[in-house]
Amino acid sequence: MIRTIIVSPHIRRDGTKHPNAFDARLAGSDAVLCVSETLLFSAARVLLKTGKANADDVLAMRHAGSAHDALRARVGVAAGLVIEETRCGPRRRKFKVPRSMALPPPIEQTPPLVPEAPPTASDAWAAFPATEG
Repeated sequence: MIRTIIVSPHIRRDGTKHPNAFDARLAGSDAVLCVSETLLFSAARVLLKTGKANADDVLAMRHAGSAHDALRARVGVAAGLVIEETRCGPRRRKFKVPRSMALPPPIEQTPPLVPEAPPTASDAWAAFPATEG
């Protein structure tokens, strides 16, 4: 399924535009999904967290008033990325979940099972009863 976000400049409370931040809204909704400098990646994380999209869904980003998509990516891929400023310019990096956002494991963790020792030749003969003769 394709999820489309519509992006527009973020307007501050004093009515001025933020120079780098943008608002993202799901197409057909007036509710702001997120405010970010990297909307495609941030919106993908919000959509996954809220259950509004699956990792295999396609996320399309479109500027308000435009009829064409500016960017597209699979939600799961986009959610795993972030832009990091380096001395060589912006670089795409893997997203690291902050401890405050980390979730506990969904089930209790159990120790790994230790495999049994492989059978020996004498074990193979144990299945046959001994006969005298």
